[in-house]
Amino acid sequence: MFDVFLSAAAQADIRHIVDWWSANRSKDEAERWYVAAIEKIYSLERLPYRCPVARESDRIGVEIRHLLFGVAA
Repeated sequence: MFDVFLSAAAQADIRHIVDWWSANRSKDEAERWYVAAIEKIYSLERLPYRCPVARESDRIGVEIRHLLFGVAA
């Protein structure tokens, strides 16, 4: 099992997205997006190697992986 950390900036980004989604779409959709996003983020604790290494890993000297998550139109 691996540790997943959300930086303060990432947490703020998520709050901003949820606020925008609530104001411009619906609060129910915003809540569903939030729950799904958090589930995906924390799924990295169990299966991080399914995701590619992020390009910035070399620059910061730490292997980090990224998982793309979005909404299909």
